[in-house]
Amino acid sequence: MKHQKKYNIICIGQLIQDILVVNIPEDALTRYSTLADELILSSGGDAANECCTIARLGSEVTLYAKVEKGPAGDSLISNMRSEGIDPRFILQADDCTTPTAIVVIKPDGEHSFIIKEGKNYGLLPEDVDLDVIRSARAITAGSLYSLGNLDKGGIIKIFREAQKADVLTFADMDHDNYSLGNKIFEDLYPHIDYLIPSVDEAVYVTGISESPEKMAEYFLDRGVKNVLIKLGAKGSYFRNREKSFYTEPYEVTPKDTTGCGDCFTGGFVHRIMSGDSLEDAVLFATACGGMNSLGYGGHLYIQSEAHVREFMASTPRRSVEY
Repeated sequence: MKHQKKYNIICIGQLIQDILVVNIPEDALTRYSTLADELILSSGGDAANECCTIARLGSEVTLYAKVEKGPAGDSLISNMRSEGIDPRFILQADDCTTPTAIVVIKPDGEHSFIIKEGKNYGLLPEDVDLDVIRSARAITAGSLYSLGNLDKGGIIKIFREAQKADVLTFADMDHDNYSLGNKIFEDLYPHIDYLIPSVDEAVYVTGISESPEKMAEYFLDRGVKNVLIKLGAKGSYFRNREKSFYTEPYEVTPKDTTGCGDCFTGGFVHRIMSGDSLEDAVLFATACGGMNSLGYGGHLYIQSEAHVREFMASTPRRSVEY
């Protein structure tokens, strides 16, 4: 049975509050006080970062998430609406407390997180309307290992039903902060069309550290259709059963790497759903990930697709030996 496609892209995952603290040295916590260059209040969470990037690039996108009732949750929903995101599936619950992440940005642009854990902020399987999922062109999970209860089986049902309805499925990954183990998604892999982990996340899951080629093969052998591994300053590696290729990064001096992987994923989803070839979509994603590092925040720098195209036209690529 063909399902009418009412929605374009649906991102499933976290919407949280970020507080960015800029230019903090490594020894800050050993001092009585430290001056920050800036304090920036922003929405965050992998799904929200991807969603905002996709919206800014010009695609219609909907966010499926849960936030608390009250001013904090209302503010986050208002922020998503201002970004051009359809917020109708951002749920609010009385027993939910939204997490807050303090993002400590170091002088070299790298970052660490101090997280105030929320309560009951993850979507439950029964929160997700499968008819809505079936009515989308694509869904993204942002990200595996940060989906709360959905990580423990719910995301499998969602992706399985999506594929039955000819919905493309994309999944990013996060670090295993809750010790779920590296085998928890074995039954999910056959239902993922595009898996987009970072190299560190791929090393953790596969137990392979010597080559992205072998990491990608691990996922393909378990049923993933396409694997795109983010290699940070070395670009990315793509592989499916028909082709494989590396993509060199753009030459940037990062101010803040927060959310760069999410922007990469958002850019890739946007261009795949716009009909690009794999090579063109990965190159565009590479530009999105790189240019996001030129500003602060998980999704604040990229303004539009034209902004990304200007960056691509004016910025050289870095030569990398793979």
